[in-house]
Amino acid sequence: MGLMVGLSVDFVGLSVGLSVDFVGLSVGLSVDFVGLSVGLMVGLSVGLSVGLMVGLSVGLSVGLMVGLSVGLVEH
Repeated sequence: MGLMVGLSVDFVGLSVGLSVDFVGLSVGLSVDFVGLSVGLMVGLSVGLSVGLMVGLSVGLSVGLMVGLSVGLVEH
């Protein structure tokens, strides 16, 4: 009798432990997924804004230099 009760208690404890592990795993995976998506969004937005700023500044400076040099050569 005591053995059966002990086994049933162990089984209940095992199932509860497994369910808690499963919940923790799913929560950890969802947090990882959220962190990954947030990291991708932040990385893409920062990369796009930096790329646009760098591209605009380089394009403006090159265009100004070329335009000034061509204008000076023509005059």
